[in-house]
Amino acid sequence: MARNRKFTNGKYVSDLMRHLPKSCYSRRAIHKPDGRRCDYWVFQKRATLNHLGDVTIVLSKKRRNQGPNQVRLFVTHLNGVTASTVLSL
Repeated sequence: MARNRKFTNGKYVSDLMRHLPKSCYSRRAIHKPDGRRCDYWVFQKRATLNHLGDVTIVLSKKRRNQGPNQVRLFVTHLNGVTASTVLSL
């Protein structure tokens, strides 16, 4: 999804990604199909985006100290989905 989407309050998704402190991210372990473990730093939020409605936003990065350019953005309409499920898919 493009980072220039807006929330219903008028703020951009890119502003969330750029100004979110490291303390908001939590470490999640994802297991690959061959059994190896891979750790990601993840932030999950329920929000309402213009033209999309209620969605779950998942921000993910490989290392905690990586900047906002290395953050991956996942958006889903699924209810009750966890960040680990989104990353493993």
